[in-house]
Amino acid sequence: ISVNLSKVAKEHWVFCIILAALNALAMLRNFFEGLGDIFTASFKILPVIGDQVNRIFMLVIASGLIYWVLQMRKHKAKGEK
Repeated sequence: ISVNLSKVAKEHWVFCIILAALNALAMLRNFFEGLGDIFTASFKILPVIGDQVNRIFMLVIASGLIYWVLQMRKHKAKGEK
């Protein structure tokens, strides 16, 4: 059995538009449900990590500030602004 899809699409163009919209919504729903699953899994990991993440952030920021102040002192010693 041979079916001419272009003929079917011309005859049922409203159905094709609705089907395309539903397909797009299903794809978006799957994407956001997957994203939600990832975030839900991350909430289970956070209590295990505890406060170490905060300490790492503080260490990185403090190191950056110390480096910045040392560079500013070098520029000031050379007479640069």
